[in-house]
Amino acid sequence: MKADEPRWRRLVDAARGTAPFQTFDWLYASAKACEDRGGGIAIVTVTRDGELTVAVPLAIEKEMGVTVARWLGEPLIQYGDAVVSRDAGPSDIEAASSAMRKLPVDVLLLKNVRKGSMVNGVLSSSGAAAISDETARYLDLRTLTASEDFAAWTRNSAAKRAGSAARRLAKLGEISFIAVEGEEARDWARAALALKRQWLTERGIVGTPLHDDRLCEMMIGLSAAPGCMVSVLTLDGKLAAAEIGFFHEGHYAAYLGAFDSALHKYSPGLVQMLYTIEECRRRGVAIYDLLPPDDEYKVRWTSHAAGTATFAEARTALGRAYLQIARLRPAVKKLYHRLPQQVRAGARRSLSRVMPWAVVAAVADAALS
Repeated sequence: MKADEPRWRRLVDAARGTAPFQTFDWLYASAKACEDRGGGIAIVTVTRDGELTVAVPLAIEKEMGVTVARWLGEPLIQYGDAVVSRDAGPSDIEAASSAMRKLPVDVLLLKNVRKGSMVNGVLSSSGAAAISDETARYLDLRTLTASEDFAAWTRNSAAKRAGSAARRLAKLGEISFIAVEGEEARDWARAALALKRQWLTERGIVGTPLHDDRLCEMMIGLSAAPGCMVSVLTLDGKLAAAEIGFFHEGHYAAYLGAFDSALHKYSPGLVQMLYTIEECRRRGVAIYDLLPPDDEYKVRWTSHAAGTATFAEARTALGRAYLQIARLRPAVKKLYHRLPQQVRAGARRSLSRVMPWAVVAAVADAALS
């Protein structure tokens, strides 16, 4: 894949509405992570005059004995898509679709395909079933270009709460906000991931991608890549809250937020979000995207919503059985996360007494991922 870097970067530059998760840096890091865990890579490509016109990046992995094709970058990416040049014609798209249908897999499982994208249309027309839907909330910053517009927006309920939180936090010490990019971002990203893992563990949430050290190292590496920004809020020099985000074509994806749980009642995450939105507005970013899933807090911060769907197509009897389980996962996950924090944590501790932590994580991942 490294040898194809120049062509891939040219394709992304000439593509229709891609997300940061389909850039070369994301996919190269994802490919290495996939290979490290024993998976394979299938990149369906269409070329014309030596240049890529369509590329569909997929990972091929075994799960419970089932061969599954999914987006390269799962389980970390938030939008899955093909990369399609503006010059691509119907014949290019059909060629890519035909090649995907010929992959020797039991099931094709493609998550978070944005509605209105080329892939969404192709999958819908090919007979793949949309087995679940998600909503991605976003704030259109183009409506807040003038200082007075932004000042008016800060009087909405979410921003007012953040302003109040900033004043309360300032009573504890000196607060500071910085937007960090490049190599300097690595250490802040590592600290942010540590806070997030601590928060997940305290709530008994197991089996997430952030419990995988290799995936965390991948995220830390990506934090230094072009287009990444780590928003850092400190209190007396110590990390209080942070957000890892990615810029792409005037679009900012608020990828991962974390805060010091010891400061929970002071809402440092809200303060960091407010400052990050201001930083994006200052840079001329059009969209501040909070990404799926549609968590309740996102409604208060955003002005618009877009839909995504998970598509599945079984190719074998084994694949059909796998999809029956996959259809249950959203309901099981929702039920699990509705349990009180103490119940989740207690269940995790009980299981860990009778089986290794790795097995607990694997069982949770199979049920909840």
